Amino acid sequence: MAEYKAIHGFTVQNRTADTDPLNIGQVYYRSDTGDMKVTLNVLGAGSWASGGAINTARFWFGGAGTQTAGLVFGGANPPRDQTETYNGTAWSEVAELNTERGYTNGGGTQTAAICVAGTVPPYGTNVETWNGAGWTEVADVSTARSGVNLAGTSTSLITTGGFNPSYPSGNAPYAEEWNGASWAEVAEMNTARYAGGGSGVSATDALIFGGSNTGGGALTSSNNEIWNGTSWTSLADLNTGRYGVGGFGTTASAICCGGANPVITNTEQWNGSTWTEVNDLSTANRTQAVSSQPAGTSQGFAAGGSNATATLAVTEEWTQPQAVTNTTITD
Repeated sequence: MAEYKAIHGFTVQNRTADTDPLNIGQVYYRSDTGDMKVTLNVLGAGSWASGGAINTARFWFGGAGTQTAGLVFGGANPPRDQTETYNGTAWSEVAELNTERGYTNGGGTQTAAICVAGTVPPYGTNVETWNGAGWTEVADVSTARSGVNLAGTSTSLITTGGFNPSYPSGNAPYAEEWNGASWAEVAEMNTARYAGGGSGVSATDALIFGGSNTGGGALTSSNNEIWNGTSWTSLADLNTGRYGVGGFGTTASAICCGGANPVITNTEQWNGSTWTEVNDLSTANRTQAVSSQPAGTSQGFAAGGSNATATLAVTEEWTQPQAVTNTTITD
């Protein structure tokens, strides 16, 4: 054990049973068996299950929370102000946005959320925050746009790009960080886009994926970038390019679902280095609201959206079992 500690630099605990309370990532030595072990949090296979329908069918709107404590707001078409909360069984209408808007985006939790820009119409800069009881208008983003990409929380968020026809190919070339009180412009993404998905825990730890920058076609390459608070880095692409996508999770473990290319059910999971195709949505879906609570990929939902024939009210819940395992380290 002393040799292992010297080589690998771990803090190693002596234990005689795997049932002792352990921290995830803790390396320990079983003195009774001579095994070196590590405690891991292992994700099982995730799947989608049907949930309660939202009261107002809509697409391209904001979502926040989890599959048992969800929130949706705004949307098209026409621009809407309705807000609904979800308890894991049914949706209930609550206080409306101050400004009707479609083609919007948002994030946070059921009791602390943010709604950013959208078609107001025509293109808006206004931002509102939700405290669990009502919406409050806060500082605007710098540039009018719809279909913004974003990731983070109601008090620490980055928003990028978006659509405004006054820019080349419609791409607004801005990225801004929100600190809960004001916006600050930061470096632009390597590949401009709108209608992408996002995941992450703050304004300085975010992943943006998918989207369009061609006036209607999906990005098929250079479509996945991570932000560290200073710069953007391009990472492995989605297997299926798409826009109008849903996303949730963290920068190390995320879900991207649905979208247009054309309208698809496909779901992919990010493990920090690559995307892998996993269980599909049951309904072909694009521009739906997807929870963006950065709670990891064990919980999330997709609601509403549209397909080739209709605006939808469906809800699907994503669950992914997690198990703590004590794994023997081998040479």
